[in-house]
Amino acid sequence: MQQSCGFLLFADDGVDLGADVVDERRGEADAGVVPPEPPRTQVVMSESCLRREWALEDVMREQIEHLIELSNRPNMMLQIMPFKAAPGRRSPIGTRFGLLRVPSPGAAGPIEVAYTEGVGDPRYLDDQRALDAHESAWARLTNAALRFDESRAFLKALSSEYAT
Repeated sequence: MQQSCGFLLFADDGVDLGADVVDERRGEADAGVVPPEPPRTQVVMSESCLRREWALEDVMREQIEHLIELSNRPNMMLQIMPFKAAPGRRSPIGTRFGLLRVPSPGAAGPIEVAYTEGVGDPRYLDDQRALDAHESAWARLTNAALRFDESRAFLKALSSEYAT
């Protein structure tokens, strides 16, 4: 939904992007422009993110419909973690996190980072032990969440609850 709850990375073959390029890309994203090779993005959203009403019904419906549109893009994989997910299948990590993998040419290999965020405490973790723990938690989350088609059906049903 349109809340600031993640982070955005602009990568351009190691070239330092100036503020004008970043502003241009943000404008393109706001206008719905999809780059020729958009990054692959996988998201698991808690059902609570979708059920908490933070706007008028028509805005909530539009946001959910936007998620449905995004979920149809080939680079976007969206899953919903329902309230009724089996307790043993949930993540042992109690905070939200992101895994970021940026391809890098040459012998250095890709950049891999786990991003976590507490109250006023963002952290970028790159040691292998932390990455392994977060990758394991991610695997548990994606396995416990609804499949992609089930998630899309869930969003469609939820959108109809906000029908005018």
